[in-house]
Amino acid sequence: DDFRLLVAPGHYTTIATKTHAGGPAPFAMCGAGITSTGADLSYCEKDALASGIMIPEGHTLVERFIRDREIIIQTQ
Repeated sequence: DDFRLLVAPGHYTTIATKTHAGGPAPFAMCGAGITSTGADLSYCEKDALASGIMIPEGHTLVERFIRDREIIIQTQ
């Protein structure tokens, strides 16, 4: 099947404050042309930080997801 799925929140939110905060927001993607070369991580802010993947401008994630035929996600 030739499909892709991207799951991403709009912002980082802490449980303690229940409000927006600065920090890495998790994202997950799968499907045609997407390969992960790193460890299996959970979908949470803690593992988003641990992954070492930083995308300062979120719109570039969506643009790359749509545009690039092959995406390789490398975690630390």
